[in-house]
Amino acid sequence: MEHPSPSGARYFVTFKDDYSGWCSVHFMNPALFLNFVASVKTQTGNNVVVLRSDNGGEYMGKDFRNKLMQLGIRHETSAPYTPAQNGVAERSNRTIFHAARSIIYSSRVPIQLWAEAIAYSVYTLNRVLSSTAEVTPYEAWYKRRPYLRIFGSRIFVHIPESLRKKLDPKSREGIFVGYCESSKAFRAWIPNKQKIVISRDVFIDETNTFFSGTDNSGSESIWFPPYETQPELTLS
Repeated sequence: MEHPSPSGARYFVTFKDDYSGWCSVHFMNPALFLNFVASVKTQTGNNVVVLRSDNGGEYMGKDFRNKLMQLGIRHETSAPYTPAQNGVAERSNRTIFHAARSIIYSSRVPIQLWAEAIAYSVYTLNRVLSSTAEVTPYEAWYKRRPYLRIFGSRIFVHIPESLRKKLDPKSREGIFVGYCESSKAFRAWIPNKQKIVISRDVFIDETNTFFSGTDNSGSESIWFPPYETQPELTLS
């Protein structure tokens, strides 16, 4: 990505389970696949049997391939210059990227929040039905139903009493940008602090976006019509 995320990431990698359709996204490098393998075993009790990828150098390194052999994971790659053979990953990444771009501009959040938008897109796609599935990837993976909030909504994050004085406000205003994967909490971008905060105690106003009436930089006023005006037609 041209713009680094708030944590400094410029790349993301996704791992998708063929059976359930469950997708996992990470914002560092493909070596995190080994952590993903461990999490699959812990969360589902199943082992990763095959890794399918393209011929990217990040997957073809000697150390990485040796580790796959030690874990008993077969590595299947697409033929050189044949991305169609890695179609599941190609289509998934395209869908995720298009979804992230759409929610960035529809919610008018800063471009630098692209990683939050990517994570939110994956979170959402894991919780919706596809045209061929009877249950969502989330239900197939965790055996329970999901819950969703609207990206870009205005969020008010409670400030703990120990971090404020008597007359200080009890909450700070920000933008809802997703969910914390490591705890039961929400992720919020605080514009005046230029940072992501994680909190369980929030109020989310899903009727308004933080940047209502502004573009995605939050600096200039812009108006989007609800639909494209169509010319009147006269039938005879």
